[in-house]
Amino acid sequence: MFLVENKVQGVSGVDTRFLVKQIREKGSMYGAIVNINEPKEEVLKKIQNLKLEEHVKEVSPKEKEILNPKGKKHIVFYDFGAKGNILNMLIKRNFKVTVVPHDTTSKQVMNLKPDFVFLSNGPGDPAELTGIVDEIKELIKNKVKIAGICLGHQLISLALGGRTTRLKFGHHSSNHPVKNIENGKVYITTQNHNYTVLEGSLPQGVNTFLKSLNDKSVEGLKSEEFGVISTQFHPEAAPGPSDAYKFFDMFIEFVEGGKNA
Repeated sequence: MFLVENKVQGVSGVDTRFLVKQIREKGSMYGAIVNINEPKEEVLKKIQNLKLEEHVKEVSPKEKEILNPKGKKHIVFYDFGAKGNILNMLIKRNFKVTVVPHDTTSKQVMNLKPDFVFLSNGPGDPAELTGIVDEIKELIKNKVKIAGICLGHQLISLALGGRTTRLKFGHHSSNHPVKNIENGKVYITTQNHNYTVLEGSLPQGVNTFLKSLNDKSVEGLKSEEFGVISTQFHPEAAPGPSDAYKFFDMFIEFVEGGKNA
């Protein structure tokens, strides 16, 4: 009654035990809320034909925007549906940030003369974003330094020739332990993703330096040869643990030529 009075939409009468058993045995999967009279075959066809590429288009900005224009150095920031605190973290470090839409070409980016490029988080299957991956390949080929978070991390991996796959159980919480395998440090991180990078698919010269302690999946990579660094988790973590804030400084030092990452 409270929800009805406050005009909050909801679903009732669902066999949640059945759903939990299905997910536990088969892993995460797509679902749909439909009219009871809609044919099951038609619903399944819609789910099977679901393409997530359009999701990035829907959440990405339509126009370029410049933030903190008098910042000390210049970042071109691909916004695939970015969390606002990622931008806050970069501006806090006194960077000029040019936010660009998802379909910005590598040529357009290089014409902006960035000190480095940042690839944001975002929704969907990274393997479907072939156009974006091609532009990242061109940036890497032209020696543009790149940092990425979550979807950005996955897109960097694909641009390097790696592969991604869907996790049986996605990572969705603010208490995921991640280990830096170079120095043994462990961070409690915030994560929200269903896809992961296949470690064995990455080329020589790319170092997997962060791993999940829960399932050993890839949580971070870097390469001096290719000029890239990325994390699968969200170091801006707001709300969530603040352990990983320091990764923004690591990103910056790495792309500026340092090695403390």
